[in-house]
Amino acid sequence: MTLCVTRTAGRRAVFFFYACVIMYLFATFAIDRQAGWREPVTPGSPTEWTTVLTPLNPFLALEVLLQSNTYMPREFTDAEASWLTRTWLGSPVAAFCWSCVVASLGLILASTLQVRRFARSGHRVPWLQRMLGVVGVDSQRAARPVGQNPIAWREATSRGRTLPSLLGRWGFAGLGLAAGGTLLALHATGSWSSDILRFALGFALGGEIVVVTLVALNLSATAVSREREDGTLDIILTTPIQPGPYIAGKCRGLVQFLLPMMLVPIGTLAAAVIYVAARGAGDAVSVTDTASWGTETHTHPLAMWPGALALPIMLVPFIAFCVMVGLHWSIRSRGMIGSVIGAVGVLLGTVG
Repeated sequence: MTLCVTRTAGRRAVFFFYACVIMYLFATFAIDRQAGWREPVTPGSPTEWTTVLTPLNPFLALEVLLQSNTYMPREFTDAEASWLTRTWLGSPVAAFCWSCVVASLGLILASTLQVRRFARSGHRVPWLQRMLGVVGVDSQRAARPVGQNPIAWREATSRGRTLPSLLGRWGFAGLGLAAGGTLLALHATGSWSSDILRFALGFALGGEIVVVTLVALNLSATAVSREREDGTLDIILTTPIQPGPYIAGKCRGLVQFLLPMMLVPIGTLAAAVIYVAARGAGDAVSVTDTASWGTETHTHPLAMWPGALALPIMLVPFIAFCVMVGLHWSIRSRGMIGSVIGAVGVLLGTVG
């Protein structure tokens, strides 16, 4: 509800919700599982205490309920800790529930005040949009070359002209590459071992790929249904363009639009391979695994170039497949929300 009040269109609110929730869940879960955060109840015991992140993640709170023999709340006496510490670490499930209640009430109050402000003064363009000059389209601008397929140009170019698109697209790319560099820097300074770095890189790459996939589904699933709703499709049908170039242009334009975001996991993994090669093949950048068929162990580099080479070869066609699934449901569905739900369901079934 808060996103629908603060965003300018429903599809942006859906995308922003997906992206924020996925990144938040991946980040808090990965940090909680890192070595040093979870402390064993007794030395050598498999049972671990909950952490300060447990009430902030619903899956960690569920782990307390479903795996209480290995992940249990801390025990305090009245004089040993404050009320907040006893509640946050001693009753993480209750703390999660009450945090959700308080946060929901705060968001509902903020949304109500925002709607009342709209009713009094109407919609105002934010100062940041006015400063960056993305308030609207200038009717006096010069014509632009659009290539041989104007649909592809429109999907790849016009989507990135609004302020939310600029911040979401390039902000994701900048934060993702900065996060990858930070992970490598922590290992280079000796703060993390190779096993912790591999675990963190796996979560980072997984989260980035999931976000790019959801963005691809959201954009493609609304590409045709949005034009049907606002009447643009009726205008396009009066031009000489045929269905084949129309759909091919949609697919190619969306993939081109998503390329900067796809470069984030590709660049992160490539940077890890370059980092391992620069450090040499010593123990500092190697990990040891146990073979699945026995107890024999193998030591190998943390990251190798075949993986970095295979990722773009597999990721770009996979994102193109996601775009085609979204376009299929965008053509079949009458509304944008229905097409997004259908595309996500098909992709989850296929990947599963």
